[in-house]
Amino acid sequence: MRAVLPAVPSVPSLISELTECCAVFVPGVPARTGTVAFWQPEGLAPPPVPWGAAADLTVALPGAEDVEGVTVPAVLLSVRAALPVLTRARSSALAHRACVFWGAAALLALDCAARGLLLPGLCESGHDAWRAGPLGPEDTELIRRLAASMPLEACAVPLSGTGTLLLAPEGLLRGFLDAVADTPPRSPAASLAAGGAAFAAKAPQFVPRRASRAADVAAAYDAGVRLSLRIEVSGPVSAEAGPRFCAVPQLHAVSDPALVVDAAEVWTGTPSAERPGPRARTDALLALPRTAPVWPALERLLSAAVPVAVDLDDEDVTVLLRDAARAPAAAGFEVQWPMELHRRLTTGVLIGASSGQTGTPPGVDGAVGPLRRRRVLRLGACAGR
Repeated sequence: MRAVLPAVPSVPSLISELTECCAVFVPGVPARTGTVAFWQPEGLAPPPVPWGAAADLTVALPGAEDVEGVTVPAVLLSVRAALPVLTRARSSALAHRACVFWGAAALLALDCAARGLLLPGLCESGHDAWRAGPLGPEDTELIRRLAASMPLEACAVPLSGTGTLLLAPEGLLRGFLDAVADTPPRSPAASLAAGGAAFAAKAPQFVPRRASRAADVAAAYDAGVRLSLRIEVSGPVSAEAGPRFCAVPQLHAVSDPALVVDAAEVWTGTPSAERPGPRARTDALLALPRTAPVWPALERLLSAAVPVAVDLDDEDVTVLLRDAARAPAAAGFEVQWPMELHRRLTTGVLIGASSGQTGTPPGVDGAVGPLRRRRVLRLGACAGR
C-alpha cells in the first residue's frame, strides 16, 4: 500500500492566495532590510509560503470607539521576494485593495530603477544604501497622488512604541521605493564587478568613510529647488545671418513644480519674484557646479556675479544638440527649447566631394572619387549650415 502524500500548492497558486491578503510595508534600516507583511483582517492565518517567515504582527484597526492595536498572524517576505506577489495583484480581480496599492507602488519603483534613477548614499546607521532618485516633478507629483490613495490596511503597522500612531503615507511609500531601488544593483556578481562589497553585496555594509561623499550627493539632489535652462533665440533666421542663442538658468520649486523663477531674480532679490524656497539661492549654488562638466559652456555662469544668462556660439549649441543630448537629464537638470524651434529644427545628411577635391563631385557625370558624408542640423532657412 502506497502512502498518499498531501498535495503541495504550486508557486502560482500561493502567489494568488497572497494577493487576496492585506499587504503592508514594514520599514527597515537600511530600507532594503524592510519586509512586506501579508495578513488577514479577520485574524485568520495567511497561507504559509516556503520563501516567507511566519510572525505575529501588530496592526492598528478601527475599534468600537477608537483605533486599536490588534495582533494578527502574518507572513513576512523580503522586498525582493514580495515583488512577484505585488505585481500580480495589479491584474487580479480578487486581490485586496492594500495589495493592489503596493503593487502599483512596486511598478512605480521598478520603472524608476529601469530609468536609472538610482542614487548611492548612507542610511542613518551609516550603512550603504541605494535610493530612488533624482526624481523629477512628474515623479514627485505621481508619488504624492499615489500616497494620497493609500488605504488604511496598507499603512496599518504603527510606529514602534507609539501605540497606534501610523507613519505618514508619503514617507512610508518613499521608504518602499528606496527599498526596491536598493534591490537590482545587488546581483550575485555585483561585488565582483564593483571590486568590493559596498553598494553591491546584499548584506548591509558599514562604510562611514563615505559619509562626506554621501552628504554631497544628498545636498545636490535633495535640494528644495531644481535647475533648468531656458534657451532663448534672437535675431533673424536666414541663410545670410543665423540666430543668436543664449541659455537662461531657471529655478523650480520641488514642492510646487509650477513655481518657476529666473535664477537672476533670486540672486538680486527682485521684490516681484516669488522664491521657490527659503534656501533657493544656496541650493542653486550647489546645483550649478554639477552642470558645468555636462556642458562646458555653463562654466561662464559660475564666474558671473549674477547668473543672468550665458551667450552661446555655434559650437556650444552643436555640443548641446549632439553630444550632450541625454547628459543634462542625467545630471538632474532639463533644457527647454523654444516651441518654434521644435517645428524648424531638422537633421539631414550632406553628400559631396571629399576635402581638397575639385571638379565634378563623385558620382556625377561618370566622375569617380571618395564620397564624403556629413550629418547636419538645419534650423529654419539655414539649410546649408
